[in-house]
Amino acid sequence: MQGKPLRLYEWLNGWKEMEIIKLTGKEYYLRTLMPDYVTDRYVNWLNDSEVTRFLEVRFEKSTLQSVRSFVEKFDNKSKYLLGIFTSNDDKHIGNITLIIDLYHNTAYTGHFIGDKKYWGKNAYTEAIILLLDFSFNKLGLRKVYGSTYITNIPTIISLKSLGFTIEGQLRESYKDGNKVVDSLTLSMLKREWSEYETQLKRRIIT
Repeated sequence: MQGKPLRLYEWLNGWKEMEIIKLTGKEYYLRTLMPDYVTDRYVNWLNDSEVTRFLEVRFEKSTLQSVRSFVEKFDNKSKYLLGIFTSNDDKHIGNITLIIDLYHNTAYTGHFIGDKKYWGKNAYTEAIILLLDFSFNKLGLRKVYGSTYITNIPTIISLKSLGFTIEGQLRESYKDGNKVVDSLTLSMLKREWSEYETQLKRRIIT
């Protein structure tokens, strides 16, 4: 790949004897989320019905304590919780997770963009590309997948544009408002990432 080398991995000093990960893109970066990043602003996202329309967290009221307890469960070994931050002002705007099945060498991912000012921008795209690169090239996983409501059209379109394949549809899995809807599972295999890697990385080179 031509141009400035892309540094995706930066391993920072340990926090509670846990490696802190920073994955750097063009406009955004991912960083291990620690409990002190849990603010009223973050909690308000989780209590906003528009933000959590496709998240199961919407069924419970979130508090500073409950969210901090959630964050502390991630160990950066088999369960990663990475905050999505803006590169220009280090603003926390959302999260992305990676839950690894160590036996099968696969991982489930989920995400949300809490700051609505960044909806429809490149934050989600950069976050997914950075996570895929970390998953396949650093962790050596063979498959990354996620599930979403069939009515979550923006996420489905975005994942397909990044090379994900729809591999299954489960009937009547979720409640979306007053409707019961199907769920879709989308995935990418390591060999597919190898095919798309150069093209996708061009989109996040600084």
